Amino acid sequence: ILGKWILCDSDILILDEPTRGIDVAAKVEIYNLMNKLKKSGIGVMFVSSELPEVLGMSDRIIVMCSGRITGELSRDEATQEKIMELATKFKKILSARGMGQVLSVFAALIVMIIVFALINPLFFSATNITNLLRQVAPILIIGVGQSFVLITAGIDLSIGSVAGMSCMISATLMTKFNMNPILTVLITIICCLVIGLVNGLLISVAKLPAFIATLGTMIIARGVAQIVNGNMNTNGIYSDAFKNFFYYGRFLGIYTPIWIAIVLFAFFAFILSKTALG
Repeated sequence: ILGKWILCDSDILILDEPTRGIDVAAKVEIYNLMNKLKKSGIGVMFVSSELPEVLGMSDRIIVMCSGRITGELSRDEATQEKIMELATKFKKILSARGMGQVLSVFAALIVMIIVFALINPLFFSATNITNLLRQVAPILIIGVGQSFVLITAGIDLSIGSVAGMSCMISATLMTKFNMNPILTVLITIICCLVIGLVNGLLISVAKLPAFIATLGTMIIARGVAQIVNGNMNTNGIYSDAFKNFFYYGRFLGIYTPIWIAIVLFAFFAFILSKTALG
């Protein structure tokens, strides 16, 4: 593609993320080609989201945020700190917009709740609310993990299939092999961590786009879920201790799954808002 546009003998060449998803050797070739074009008098507009690449290749850097130009830096004065400061210049404005969207969704949810309550007076009963919270708890846990991916502008298509795989693995181990529930949970967590590790290696080391990498692991997780139990439904879990704690168990009148979701949400919210990692 680059060769086709270079042969057009243009005065200006616009390259939008030309090094995304390629190996190091190919990146070096593109960098050398850009330098040759510059020396021959051709102007090169280089769009990139990788700061080391921008600092190493650019003579003049223009920073944008939310479609607006927020600053311009020469090669000598540009640093990662200055670029990030300009790139987040409209952070407060964007936060206000984002909060407006959240409030709109929340208002729509309130309207739906009122409508359902008018249709069925039992909607606001303690039993119904508790059951709803217990059903939503797994979705909240999945959403906490997905939020970390979305915050870093990534995407994970495998998370639903991995959740299904984890359920099938744990249920099969407890029903077919009568395995101890605690050991079952540990094995299931390790299997999920392996899928996460594979996703991370494919994206960060192999440089595959997140969409492609997680699409592949999504298919793998679905296959594992079918294989572990011969593509059949599982029987009921025999361990009363497991069911009494994870499903029927209560603390202060609230089911255990809800407490697990709340604790995980609070823990990862603390990491995001109060730690350097977040």
